[in-house]
Amino acid sequence: MENDSAKNVTALTDRYMSGAESCDEELTYEELAISYKELYSRSEEVCKFQEMQKKDISQLHAERSDNLAKIFELIDKVT
Repeated sequence: MENDSAKNVTALTDRYMSGAESCDEELTYEELAISYKELYSRSEEVCKFQEMQKKDISQLHAERSDNLAKIFELIDKVT
C-alpha cells in the first residue's frame, strides 16, 4: 500500500511571473498625491451619480404610485 501512494505524488516546481509592476517598489509622495487626487475626483463623480440615481428612483416610485391609483380608479369604474 505504501508503494502505491508514493507513485501518485506530484510536485509543483514552476513559478509564475507577473508582467505587472512589483508591489515592492516604493512610490514617491508626489505619485501618491496624484493618485489620491485622481481617486478622490472619481469618488466625487460616483457620489454625484448615486445622488442622481436616488432622485430618479424617488421620482419613479412617485409616478408608479400615481399610476397604480389611476389604474385602481379605472378598474372601479369598469366594474
